[in-house]
Amino acid sequence: MTILKQGEDAEDILSKMEQVMPKYCVPRKFETEEQQSLDEGSEKQNDWRSLLFELSPTVRIFWAEKYNHYINPNGKYQALLGFTDMRERFLQASHESSTELLYRIGWKPADTMCAYLLSMTTN
Repeated sequence: MTILKQGEDAEDILSKMEQVMPKYCVPRKFETEEQQSLDEGSEKQNDWRSLLFELSPTVRIFWAEKYNHYINPNGKYQALLGFTDMRERFLQASHESSTELLYRIGWKPADTMCAYLLSMTTN
């Protein structure tokens, strides 16, 4: 997918993107807390929205609110691992710079340490 084509205005493209982004940033609905808890901690959550963090205010709000909706702490760790891995793979952003973005919107440093320990035990 190419967001920008040669000759297009980046501000216009970002404005159009921001208009549709809310429909892609709706939190998942679960029938029960138990179902949510099982789903959250199952595996690393590679989420494409991490790639648009700096470009979209809607995406930043999504990630800030997502933190407070986790029931299973392991879900936070898996989301953090996915966030940093996606940004490293596609944007060549370091894990440190990616976690710093999450800290700015309210994620806790302890979650980074737990995510790191989890990744060391599952690899």
